[in-house]
Amino acid sequence: MSETDRGPFRLCGYVPLNENGFALPAYAAHPGANAWYAAISDIDGDHLARIRCFELLEDEDVLSLPDTGIEVSVGDPWQDVFLWNGRAYAGTPRQILHSVEAWRDDLEAIVPISFLDLLLAAEAPTASKLSASVLSFLTTQLGDALAADTFQETVLRPGILLEIRRHLHRHDPKLELASSARSFSVTEGLPGSFHVELAHGTSALLGGDVSADELSASIGRLGDLLGISVRTVGLAAAPDKSHAELENAPAVPQPKRPQHPFEQAGSTKRIPNILVIASDRRAAQIARYFEPPGEMAFGSDAIWDTGRYKVEKTGAAGDPMLRDGDAIFHVSDGVSTSAALDGYDLVVWLAGNETLQDESAHERIGRLARAAGRAPFLLAPAPPSDGPSFLSDPEGLSRRLLRECSAVIDTTVARSPFWAGQPRRSIDRRIADIVVTVALAAVLDDRLRQSLRRGRGAKRPTALTFIGAGEFTVERSTASELNAAGLFEGTRERSDGEHVQFELRDKSDARFRNAFIELQPLREDFERFARAAVAEALGPGGRWRDISSLRFEIPPSVRQTLDHPALACAIPPPTIEGRSVIVTAETPDLTALREATVSGVAIARYTDTGTIRTLLDGSRARFDLPVEIRIPRLHRYPRNRGLATRGVDARDVIRMSETRWRELHDAYPQSELAGQERRYLAAIDTRGIDSDLVLPVPAVWNAVNAGDALARQIVELQPKFKEERKIEGKRIGDLIAAWSWPADDVKRWVIEDGRIPVELSVLEFGEVPAQRLFQIDGDGAVPVFLMSRIFAVWARALLPSSTSWASRFQVSKTFDAFPFPLGLSVRPGEGESPPQLRLSRSEPRWNAMAEQLGDEAPALAELVEERGRDEIHLRRHPLMWEIDRLLLEEFELSREATDLDILERLVERNRQHD
Repeated sequence: MSETDRGPFRLCGYVPLNENGFALPAYAAHPGANAWYAAISDIDGDHLARIRCFELLEDEDVLSLPDTGIEVSVGDPWQDVFLWNGRAYAGTPRQILHSVEAWRDDLEAIVPISFLDLLLAAEAPTASKLSASVLSFLTTQLGDALAADTFQETVLRPGILLEIRRHLHRHDPKLELASSARSFSVTEGLPGSFHVELAHGTSALLGGDVSADELSASIGRLGDLLGISVRTVGLAAAPDKSHAELENAPAVPQPKRPQHPFEQAGSTKRIPNILVIASDRRAAQIARYFEPPGEMAFGSDAIWDTGRYKVEKTGAAGDPMLRDGDAIFHVSDGVSTSAALDGYDLVVWLAGNETLQDESAHERIGRLARAAGRAPFLLAPAPPSDGPSFLSDPEGLSRRLLRECSAVIDTTVARSPFWAGQPRRSIDRRIADIVVTVALAAVLDDRLRQSLRRGRGAKRPTALTFIGAGEFTVERSTASELNAAGLFEGTRERSDGEHVQFELRDKSDARFRNAFIELQPLREDFERFARAAVAEALGPGGRWRDISSLRFEIPPSVRQTLDHPALACAIPPPTIEGRSVIVTAETPDLTALREATVSGVAIARYTDTGTIRTLLDGSRARFDLPVEIRIPRLHRYPRNRGLATRGVDARDVIRMSETRWRELHDAYPQSELAGQERRYLAAIDTRGIDSDLVLPVPAVWNAVNAGDALARQIVELQPKFKEERKIEGKRIGDLIAAWSWPADDVKRWVIEDGRIPVELSVLEFGEVPAQRLFQIDGDGAVPVFLMSRIFAVWARALLPSSTSWASRFQVSKTFDAFPFPLGLSVRPGEGESPPQLRLSRSEPRWNAMAEQLGDEAPALAELVEERGRDEIHLRRHPLMWEIDRLLLEEFELSREATDLDILERLVERNRQHD
């Protein structure tokens, strides 16, 4: 192979390396070209790296791909090809993971190691669960000892080596992987806990202790992805040793598991008790997710059995009559007297904005903080989902509360772009984890507890930040809308900080994970944080550069629309022709969006990384709406309820192959379950693949209770189902709707949840949709509505902020609150059939276009997929152009209406309650 030019090249083929798993992508100058090329990444083996150059592929058997639409040049992100079940999937690892999601169960069962490679490449949190399955699979094939060695050599060591490569490249892209950096050893300590000893001199190769700390954190994050605890030693800066010296160095000793302080024979060690006051609605919403981890380990001297802590939720805490050794995590909605604090070793006030803006609550908090005595008193803000905590606002009334407390728990880091905890947890669960973990660490770690006692009444407030167990850069690890101290590298804030490292294990997991807590002076600087968040959103290849010397002011008319104008800043555009962007701590509402448009600027919340990236990287010339929008409370139309229903919950059906069902039915032909089976549609793009059959759980149990032999046999074949014996079902309404039959003159349409433009299909007779699908009965009005620009704008604006992989339509808002125009009507269903969406006019042009659109819906969906789900191509289709024009006229809007115009008109119509 020889190096060639910079491109662009199209991804047109691949070289298979195995029957399933990653293949070598092959590129060509254009489809049908004679020469094939391979991309070379700037970091060897890194699926998240960028392309450094292209080399000519010689003497390789390249298999062609259908047109992927993927075109790349030097400097673009790496693209992959993944093989599964005879098909090839192309794109980034996360795109591929989404494409094969429907076959997850099969991938985990048949090719777990290859699928784990994909999950790790996509940095998917579900890798931890599969990691345990891979180890079990290897144990079955190889035995315990050889399986553990194979797991280390094929999964753990390559992952660690990749992290070293990444950090060496970050320090110096020209730096080759030195032999000393490759010389590391891995030893297993506690179950599911590993120690990595890196060679002396690695710190020097990385450029110093700060970079070495970042490498240690990255290796810890790799452990989190694998569901294991990985701690790093040997990063002190020292001269390199020779490779031979390193290989002869003694291995890291395997630590012995100490006894729990709770378990030590004759121990008189007192078990601390904790009080959390959650006195308003927002605090109560978060407190319901409180759950202590199973164990917390602080060094080698003690592992605390925190799973023994009992979370007790009561009303106002009077006299709890606590006993030493109770290990109570008491959640109360208030405190009657200061004497009620007796017996608690730590007090946390979890306060929402309702409390923080109440001056009488301020007085109560101050009195209790003083009455807590030697017990640390922590204040934890419970910020609303669409805005900042009043504690973050320098113009708020709650600033003086900070001096009354030992420290403030920074819960706002849960939604920071630098969050290093579990990415798939909801924001509320993240906040709950932060409060519980920090509170336990504050009473169990002697050094941290003493520091908090000294911090009470300090001139400068301090913040406690749970960094989590993921990858983080040292200077940004604690950055949040509340506290920007971590962004002031090399200043007193950094040097005065206190770092607590420990390990924790969740109750549902047998493995330990690394965790970190920082105690440091609080420093508010939202503008600095916002600029760092913008840089993080754009990534290293972003066109925007932070030019702090250039000042861009927020237009007064926009500032007046904000609830927290002090927590907003103007970001300069990437080009002279571009618009500056107002980055806020609150979700902008329609009024703010309109004023920003009139003023010639854009506005987005700092958490809206997709919008910020679109606005500042210059990838799109036209932009209308951010992803995160604060929509006023919407009216739900009674006639719309039940029009759209979600597919069946997997827990409400028994799923089996068609072959197994036929065998059982032939053996028991008189069963009352005959005729209740349905074909299960897991996803729209899985049609044509052998699908399973499902039976409704309530029907099976009813048949069992009636003595049905087939039903009893099904239960015997489903041990878990037999053990749970749940008759009533999880989502019985959706189950009934799925098993109903549509009216004779309408079709039952299905769409993928959260996909815009929609992916639309007609449900075939005897099919029921999976939970990831929505079903709607109706005539041609259904494709007219669902594929229109009107619905795309409405549904996209109402997508909830989610930490999961897929967006989700909200039935109560997306469908129940939509103000259908006169041209479309919702008619009530008959019997158990759901309502139907129909064309309410007999105008020939509407009916003809609706019928044509219904026939062409699959082809239009394929067009959108081929164009990378670019909605512009769908809107330009002649048929969709005319339908969009007619629907816009129904809402008294012109064809030139912007997305903001459309959304404002829809909200206005909804609030009229016609």
